[in-house]
Amino acid sequence: MISFILVLSFFSVLLVLSVFIWFWWVVPRYQVPPHFTETDFRRLEVQDRIRQTNYQVLTALALGATFLTTLFQFLISSQHWSSEFASKAAQERAAQYIEAVKQIDQGGPSAGNAEKSATRENSAMSVAAVRTLYLLGTRYSDDYHELAHGILSTYVLSQTLGKHILQASRECRNDFGISPSAFEDLLRSEEKNGIAQDREEALPGVQSAMAALGDVKFSALRRHEEGGICTSASSTYDLELEHVTLDDLDLRGLDLSCSLMSQSRFRRVRLNGTNLSHADLRGARFADFDIPGSPAAIGTIRDRLYLAEKDGGPPQWKRGRCWSTDMRGANLSFANLEGALLAGADLRGADLTGANLCRADISRVNLTGAKGLTDEMLRDACASKPKSDDQTYREAQPIGDRAFSVRRCEPHICPYEQAPANAEARSPGARLEAMAGKERRHIVGDAVSLGLVALATIAFLGVGAFASRRLRVSLPGSSVVFPSRFPERSLSYSKEFFLAFTREHPGEAKFYRAPVLFPLDLIVMVLLAAALATASWHWLAAAGFRSPRLALILPLIYLAADFGEDVWLATQLRASEVTDDAITLLKQLTALKLGAIYAAMAQTILALVLYLWTLQLPAS
Repeated sequence: MISFILVLSFFSVLLVLSVFIWFWWVVPRYQVPPHFTETDFRRLEVQDRIRQTNYQVLTALALGATFLTTLFQFLISSQHWSSEFASKAAQERAAQYIEAVKQIDQGGPSAGNAEKSATRENSAMSVAAVRTLYLLGTRYSDDYHELAHGILSTYVLSQTLGKHILQASRECRNDFGISPSAFEDLLRSEEKNGIAQDREEALPGVQSAMAALGDVKFSALRRHEEGGICTSASSTYDLELEHVTLDDLDLRGLDLSCSLMSQSRFRRVRLNGTNLSHADLRGARFADFDIPGSPAAIGTIRDRLYLAEKDGGPPQWKRGRCWSTDMRGANLSFANLEGALLAGADLRGADLTGANLCRADISRVNLTGAKGLTDEMLRDACASKPKSDDQTYREAQPIGDRAFSVRRCEPHICPYEQAPANAEARSPGARLEAMAGKERRHIVGDAVSLGLVALATIAFLGVGAFASRRLRVSLPGSSVVFPSRFPERSLSYSKEFFLAFTREHPGEAKFYRAPVLFPLDLIVMVLLAAALATASWHWLAAAGFRSPRLALILPLIYLAADFGEDVWLATQLRASEVTDDAITLLKQLTALKLGAIYAAMAQTILALVLYLWTLQLPAS
């Protein structure tokens, strides 16, 4: 195609050059009188000057053609270079991805001491591979985020599913509340069994992979909590890490919201400041008694876990590093903790708003400063064993800003499992209260949406009333009345009717152009489009619609059609003559505008109805 264009350009230039040479030589003869007089030399001089002028024009044209040819070649070369560079960059990224996938699984635990050096090397390779996948997933998210997300989560599953990494260590020995003779026996047992000095640590590759999966930039590209709901602008997949062992990990400050992590183990994990909102943590194990050999496992900690050391409590460093799960300041709002073992966890300052604690074991949990904790939630939680004695039951109560008294961990039916015999038996007041509780999660978005709709409505009615004062006029000497802004609201007028308005009322036509069309109607159309788009997006997202951004299509079509109509109408109001084609185009723009605005309004009403319908559904 490019060769054909170059050949065509060459012959075109050759033809133009031939015509110009003929013009350069012949035309001066007709521009100068042909008869021979005393002024022949002057005539010849004039001819020569004209030829020089034509030559200069030819030179200018040649220079211009040369410049354009050079520019065209430069653009073609630039496009070729850009395409080649993009292709090489894509190939390099693909090679990096393939190499990272090969390396990431080489950091698993080794079998013997002779392989420790290789283990450290492989761990470093896994960490580097995780970093490569993270960068590809965040910088080139359209091509690599879902792939990187799948590889990283699969790697974590392969390294932790069904694994038990907690081991005895001298650092975390249980020397709390035991007699001196028992302590001596413990020391001799450690020597005999070769117990390691330091506590085991999580695998570096798993730690790095979890840090990447929970990074704010990375998690924002999958389903995550935003505005009180689980949503994503570009994806529909979740972080799925169910039945895995995540013991000893440092997950501080990560975004693990909306993740599926039921039946997983989080013992001795640092989760302070972590976002676990809307996460599925059913049956997850955070409990200190789940750690072999811990004071809670053998029953010596009793109610002294969070006492100061001077008051008979354990050393603070050992409590945090060896026994309890640190969840201070964690966001657990609307998390599903049904049946979770939270015993001994540190939940100081955590946000438990709307969390499901049904059948959750909260024995000795530190709830000081916890937010959103209600009596209803505590009635469904439990502490201590089913048949524990009264003293053990009292010592197992959680601690906090007030005294707690939760039931024993006996069989219990959660409220949502208690379906009423007659669904209609629920009182209207109870239904309204449930709807109000859900609506509070979206109150800011609801307020903004309703405020924009109200503002757009007021602006629409105000501009309409302002314009009708001048634009509702009649034809002089006739009973014919021109409705206010009839070209924007009707499709039945004729060209003659339009011309009669512009010719008989030029002042009103000018007023129609400015300020009615510009800027007032422009402001109104922007407000209407913004209100309908915002309200539809928000209510569809709150109703759980997967792709709420699709709600932008109809308001944007309306905005484009209304703006085009205003520009064309202002042009015709100024014109002295108007053609049938011009009126036809104006009516087509008006029809598109009216169809789009009615469809956008219907979409907004439907989104509101769906949102209100989801509010009355029972919580899941």
